[in-house]
Amino acid sequence: MKKHIIGLTGGIGSGKSLLAAQFKLLGASVLDADAIVHELYSSSHECKSALVRAFGSEVLGTDGTVDRDALSSIVFANQSALNELNGIVHPLVLNELEIRSRGEEQTVIWDVPLLIESNMTDCVDYVIVVIADREKRVERLMEHRGMTEQQICDRMSVQLDDYSRIKSAHYLCINNGSEETLLLQARSILDDIWRRRDY
Repeated sequence: MKKHIIGLTGGIGSGKSLLAAQFKLLGASVLDADAIVHELYSSSHECKSALVRAFGSEVLGTDGTVDRDALSSIVFANQSALNELNGIVHPLVLNELEIRSRGEEQTVIWDVPLLIESNMTDCVDYVIVVIADREKRVERLMEHRGMTEQQICDRMSVQLDDYSRIKSAHYLCINNGSEETLLLQARSILDDIWRRRDY
């Protein structure tokens, strides 16, 4: 039986994390790229050293880990700095995803916000993109993350647009409704992928 590696991506506030959680409930293994980044910022000497060389010692907190707020204030105001950050972090994340996937026997979902931008689509068997109306995304982020509308617009402005994401998708989820509706979409996608497995 073939083990599939599936890339899951979507813009901020689209519901990607919720969809990942639903895939996990349905029996897939989920690897969270954001969680891996947190680990790298906390414990990877290679990552921290590269970030200090690129952006200065102010990106480290008093505990020696990467201060995400300080780093964000630098890179989200400067596209070239963001590109430099991604060039440092993405290869490290990809390496961790590949290592951790080897230990899994079931379908593996890579939950990666920048899956397409970081050219990871060639490393997965299928790409799932989740989208939602801009108004819905702003509403969710303001309610659940306490972000201001300006902060949300700043984040969205440096992310890939939905049209560009959809061009890379094998499967598309539209998340403008209820969690139950999203779960039905998740189940339908996994059922279709599992039917494609080779025995």
